[in-house]
Amino acid sequence: MRRISLLAAILTPMTLAACGPDVRDNGNGNGTGVDARGGGGNCTPTATQETACGDGFDEDCDNATDCGDPDCYGVGSCPANPGGNCEVQTPSVSFALPDGVCTQAEIMGIPDSDPTYPNYCSAYEGVMNLSGFAAGATLADPSKLLAICVNMEHSWLRDLEIEAYCPDGNKVVLSNFEGQQGGEVYLGQANDDDEFGAPVPGVGFDYCWRPTATNPAMIPYANQAGVAVLPAGDYQPSEPFTGFAGCSLNGAWKLRVVDAWGIDNGYIFSTSMEFDGSLGDCPIIE
Repeated sequence: MRRISLLAAILTPMTLAACGPDVRDNGNGNGTGVDARGGGGNCTPTATQETACGDGFDEDCDNATDCGDPDCYGVGSCPANPGGNCEVQTPSVSFALPDGVCTQAEIMGIPDSDPTYPNYCSAYEGVMNLSGFAAGATLADPSKLLAICVNMEHSWLRDLEIEAYCPDGNKVVLSNFEGQQGGEVYLGQANDDDEFGAPVPGVGFDYCWRPTATNPAMIPYANQAGVAVLPAGDYQPSEPFTGFAGCSLNGAWKLRVVDAWGIDNGYIFSTSMEFDGSLGDCPIIE
């Protein structure tokens, strides 16, 4: 699930290079449009590609110098994806989603129609520790968080409330629990075997919560489309990302899945986040 400049997949460990704006100087390193080694706009190649990514010279005479030359992308301090969106990858945020237990809600007599009902049910969490942004950087403009994505399967979408938390504790509901009614809707190619409380993983689909998505939130989409399996793709979050305004960028971002209805189960295989490249360096999830 890797979309360069669009979103993040998450299957192999890696440390990401910084993202930032493209740095171009018309192949001279001094902003004049004339190669620093000769006058009159002449350039004599000394190599077939950029060999030094910080000397101010256009060795291959392709009108791109140092970090502005694709030969230097990801070399030294040069950004790997200049001007693009930051990709965040981690293999560590994967976890099972066993059958839900809402004993506490039942004891307290809370109806499933009550918005607080999921607070009294089983929940499963994965933590994404982001680093790499400038120290103290915050999400002043929530539109710079472009997407939160998962690869997952579950045998009953309507069981779930899926929430995201920023390092400061702000919560945004990605997919809202809307009560114990409605037909079965799978996420991915679900396997609802659950021997001894340990879900047997099926096949995950890639789902993203993206404020610019044309699809509505997951359950409204399923209700409108009448689908038995929710298609992979982008969906509106149930709550806007404006709930993350002012959140710290570095730190523990958390994905929390509440199972508010018994019997069915699932699995999250991977998670990712996508940030606008203008925020600076690509973060690293540890």
